[in-house]
Amino acid sequence: AKVQGNSKTLSFSHLGGLMRFTIKNIPSNATSFTFTADSGITGDFQVETQNDGTNVIEATTSNNNQSVTISFSNSQLSNGTGTFYVPLPVGTYTGFTITVDDNCSYTSQATNTIKRRTLLLMPTFTCNGTQLTKGDNAFKLENIEQDMNVSGGDETLVIETPNSSNANAQLNLNYTPAEENATLNISDGQTGDSQDSKAKVVVDVKNNKTVAELNIDAPTLTVELASGTYDEITAKTAKQTLIIND
Repeated sequence: AKVQGNSKTLSFSHLGGLMRFTIKNIPSNATSFTFTADSGITGDFQVETQNDGTNVIEATTSNNNQSVTISFSNSQLSNGTGTFYVPLPVGTYTGFTITVDDNCSYTSQATNTIKRRTLLLMPTFTCNGTQLTKGDNAFKLENIEQDMNVSGGDETLVIETPNSSNANAQLNLNYTPAEENATLNISDGQTGDSQDSKAKVVVDVKNNKTVAELNIDAPTLTVELASGTYDEITAKTAKQTLIIND
């Protein structure tokens, strides 16, 4: 937190990032989700100032615990599905292991970069006996700018646009609807009149599925529909800019 001027008002900012995992078919007697990284992710941290003046947390040499465990109960799940958020210091992580109750596990060798105040949506996994089987998320995101904060679920994507006006910032949204005639919502979390574009979102619908409703409420975003079939589109975008290629 920083003190703003003479008002003694504290302004808080996230110093790290998050990974989000959705696990399906969790056994009713399971009680824990464990994430294990390739480096220490809990313990003491120090605040570092980056070249652009922003602050982040980085692990010190005393960070030797590579795992985080989240406890839960069956009553907290929705039809055997749980969503877990893992807070992490900024940095690049090569590989990780996720485990549900020491019964279902999955090990990845992928490289993931955690940026300040960014939510990284990881693939959905299904607990199948002693293995976690990787399944596709409805959303696959590419070209996320460092100062974009992305969150959402199976139908709704919320994109916090960059602090500075940067019309060159672009996020590619590869969308695979879970079912035919799906609904897709895109928002920037802003209200009010349309503004100058701060970023572009390019939507590419996969598997030749039809999006029954596309609802865009994003007065700071330019949205480009690169592909897909849409029955109905309602759009509020930056300066009312919606690009429809086909």
